[in-house]
Amino acid sequence: MLAQNFKTADELQITDEERSALIKVLGMFEREEIQPSTPYKPNCRNGFHMATVRSTEDCKTVACIKGWCQIVGGNHLFDPFNGRPIPPRLYDELFLYGDERRKKINSPDQAAAALRSYLTTGRARWNLALGT
Repeated sequence: MLAQNFKTADELQITDEERSALIKVLGMFEREEIQPSTPYKPNCRNGFHMATVRSTEDCKTVACIKGWCQIVGGNHLFDPFNGRPIPPRLYDELFLYGDERRKKINSPDQAAAALRSYLTTGRARWNLALGT
């Protein structure tokens, strides 16, 4: 297996804990531990959809990349209300807040490609992950 060549937390402008959660979620996507889903599918355990955030702690409901990071690492991760600004590139580019593409992404494979790109280059490159 090739060594991971991920940027440091400082280079990504996130905390070590947030970086660790992103890496853990990437592994879960790549091992198919997180399944594709549709938004608001209440009986789907371990589901993924970029347009859905989880509703309660430890519920294992459908969630986006940020939601899965919070499931594995805690609610405080990537929280703009904890007194530390979150880099706009992270929210705008990886989490796709305010982007209509978010509603159509339910593939863990797509999310894994974008997340791996973000961790490696600092850019999610969703266009490559989505094949557009």
